[in-house]
Amino acid sequence: MELGYYEMSQEGVLKPCGAELAESLMADEDARIVASSNLDGTVVSTAFLPICLTFKDGTPQAFETVIIRGHKSVVVRRYSDLAEALKGHDQVVRDQK
Repeated sequence: MELGYYEMSQEGVLKPCGAELAESLMADEDARIVASSNLDGTVVSTAFLPICLTFKDGTPQAFETVIIRGHKSVVVRRYSDLAEALKGHDQVVRDQK
């Protein structure tokens, strides 16, 4: 695996970009959140990662779902595309209920 840099269109399509643009996109945390659910003090958040690991075949791990309880956060899943990330977010929410 290697480090990859991506931007995402309004339609959720990933496109390689330069490191400088990816760093500026990383700085805007709120804009990167693609799904968020609050479950009685537990937050499930799924976000786009402009700087991410990319497999040798070019597949990026550009989304991740995190569970936040109190001050502790744990990454529970990573995804390669927006549709997979939204589906995975919903599954993690169901698993937490």
